[in-house]
Amino acid sequence: MVNERLLKSLINPELRKEGKRHDGRRRDQYRDFEVLIGVVERAQGSALVRLGKTHVLAVVHGPYEAPRHVALPDRAILNVVYRTVTYAVMKRKKPTISKRERELSRIIREALEGVVFLDRYPRSQIDVYVYVISSHGGSRTTGCTAAALALADAGIPMKDLVIGLAGGKVEGHVVVDLDDIEDKIGDADLPLMYLPNLKKLSMIQADGIFTRDELIAAVRAVVDRIEKGLYPTIRETIMRKYGSDSDVYDR
Repeated sequence: MVNERLLKSLINPELRKEGKRHDGRRRDQYRDFEVLIGVVERAQGSALVRLGKTHVLAVVHGPYEAPRHVALPDRAILNVVYRTVTYAVMKRKKPTISKRERELSRIIREALEGVVFLDRYPRSQIDVYVYVISSHGGSRTTGCTAAALALADAGIPMKDLVIGLAGGKVEGHVVVDLDDIEDKIGDADLPLMYLPNLKKLSMIQADGIFTRDELIAAVRAVVDRIEKGLYPTIRETIMRKYGSDSDVYDR
């Protein structure tokens, strides 16, 4: 069990006075963000996304002919498997898939199904494997971003990219991008997945208690950081590789 009182005692009081967080970030500031596309040669598509000390690799295989007993006549099956490698967390996890991993696999799949043109691949299956290599907060949202980029790298047509980032509330203040410590001592967590061109939410969850104003402020802060920070970085990476971001999704 994490000692929350001990974690809070480690926060520099001078940072609190300056309105900063335990790692020196502003309340609206996300961690260092980096994206690499096409990192696995033998996969149809792949992407590696780093958010602070959280690293997630996504790999896509397919589309390929689905097994007859699960094939759908009008669209493809999107199969998402989210796994945290055993060394990714401080307490070494069991190699078997956990209940949390199954739940996050479902969440990421549902966030992606609305933007992938699955009807273009009837009786087919597309596999997306999401591997959390290092987990220090924000692994579900980073995993969704990596999965969407791997699908784009595989040439799977999409309405838009899906970019994930979390907001939350720490010591009564709305913040953007909770790290592992803030996730443990914070009051609330708000992971969301956003479509930057359609300007719509693909998925939003909440854990903890927000007032109405806090919830609105958190959503607006996260969307602002995606539109002005994460998405420009992703778009620049795509254009360096493909020459145009229109080559990886259909608007």
